[in-house]
This record gives sequence, C-alpha cells and structure tokens, in this order.
Amino acid sequence: MNKNSVIIICLSLLFVLSSCSNTEKLHLTNAEATITNDESIVGSFTPKGKEQKVIPTDLYYKFTVKNNSNKHITQIDEIKIDPNRKLLSVVKNTIGSNIYNIDESKLVWKQGFSEIPSKGKGTFTLNYTLGAEKKSKAYPPLPSKEDLEKLKDNALDGTLVMLENKKEIARFKLQPDK
Repeated sequence: MNKNSVIIICLSLLFVLSSCSNTEKLHLTNAEATITNDESIVGSFTPKGKEQKVIPTDLYYKFTVKNNSNKHITQIDEIKIDPNRKLLSVVKNTIGSNIYNIDESKLVWKQGFSEIPSKGKGTFTLNYTLGAEKKSKAYPPLPSKEDLEKLKDNALDGTLVMLENKKEIARFKLQPDK
C-alpha cells in the first residue's frame, strides 16, 4: 500500500467518525411555560393621569440550553416559537391573532438572552403579552381563566428556533410527541 492510499484511508475514516458523532452543538435541557402577572417579570405602566398602575398578564417561556461545543455562543439575534397547528389554533381562538408571528401580532412581546459559554448553559426567555385585568388602552381585556388554562396546557406544543447572525443555528421540539 502506498503512502497516498494510507492518507486517503485515514482521512476518510476521520470524516466518517466525525460525521457519526452523536454530540450536538446545542441541547435544550429545560423548557417551561407559565402565564403570569408577576410585575418583576412582565413589568407595569401607569397610564397618564391615572394613579393605579396596570400590570399585564404574559405567556412567559423560560429555556435552558446546553452548549456542547468548544465555542462560546454570543451573537443570538432572536429566539422564537414555531407553534404547531393545535397551539396556533388555541392562540388564535384565545387572543384573536397569532402572537408568535411578530408581523401579525397586535400585542407586545419581549425576549431575553444570555451568552452560552463553551461546555456551559445559557438561559433564554420569551414573553408574549396576553392582556390586562384592568381596563386599559394599552392592553386588551384578559381572556377568561378557562381560555388561559387551555393556552398554558398547549404552550409547549411547538418548536424553539434560535438564530445567530440571522441564521438558524438550532431547532428544538419543546416536548416529546404526545
């Protein structure tokens, strides 16, 4: 066997072994969804000329992602939920629009990121405002408790999508198939 053949076989073997590797760059370790009006999470505002502040109620997601690579992830541009059909139907029936589509939603949404160090974990949050109990021009009336409970029960029926430098870097099902 000549030297070139040995090099080609070694490179081919290295390529096959690296492509068969089961380690993923990123791994979703936790996904939670709650409906909250905790002011420390959702914020508040006081309408002009009013004394009482208005605290909205949000659908609040919290995700923990593990970075299995040797590279820090620092340039997360956006995280978003890609709802499945059932979640989308529940959201549209409860809220009247697709809160997950920024262009279609008439409500406020917020996102929070943390850097994910190499071989470490990062936390990400998404808030989608659903309405407020107090009458306000800023927020629609809050849906019924039954509708909110149905939304909470289905909130993890979708996929988390992460974008870095405007390119998709990860896509995670939020819960196993039912």
